[in-house]
Amino acid sequence: MLKRIIKIQNIGRFRLCTPNSAQFEQITLIFGRNTYGKSTLGDLLSSLESGNTDAIKQRKTIPNDQQSQQAEISFVTDVCQSEQKIKYQNDIWQPSIPAGFKLKIFDDGFYHNNLFSGKQFSRETKDNFSSFVLGAQGVAKRQEIETKNKQKGEATRKRNDLQKAAFKDIEDLGNSQKIPHTNFLTILFKIDICYKHNLTHRNLEHDPYI
Repeated sequence: MLKRIIKIQNIGRFRLCTPNSAQFEQITLIFGRNTYGKSTLGDLLSSLESGNTDAIKQRKTIPNDQQSQQAEISFVTDVCQSEQKIKYQNDIWQPSIPAGFKLKIFDDGFYHNNLFSGKQFSRETKDNFSSFVLGAQGVAKRQEIETKNKQKGEATRKRNDLQKAAFKDIEDLGNSQKIPHTNFLTILFKIDICYKHNLTHRNLEHDPYI
């Protein structure tokens, strides 16, 4: 389990924080006012979980005194009760999380990455929430599906535009003068008679193409 945060330097609100005496128990509650560093702690631990340090690098303390960003955290396991330290220095965590130890962070960044596309509960986020698939792979797959659906919609619009352009000069049959049904049958009958007459005439002349 996470045992203690030994040091945080030049990360978010923590210019130089060394709370060595404070340690974590099985259940630990951290509370404080807005902008007092709760989200910074979440980003710090999330970075350790994922190995992605971008969130830390974007949280340099203001004003920037050009001091390096550093952090030091210790863990204990059921197998080894002695504290094992992990340090953040030169934009990387070393060493990695102890074997057999699982770190999962369910913070603000987690549900924005896995459930919502923004901080406002809009129509889009409601749709996401109603059909979400938990986990980074699920979110990536959903984004791929959304991209495909967008491409499909664009292709459909292009097809409709091409269809309109191809038939724009052709009069709609619905607007043309309709031929009465009986007259149409009469025309077909006359055409049939003319065709048979021509065949008979050509046979009489011994047309070689018949």
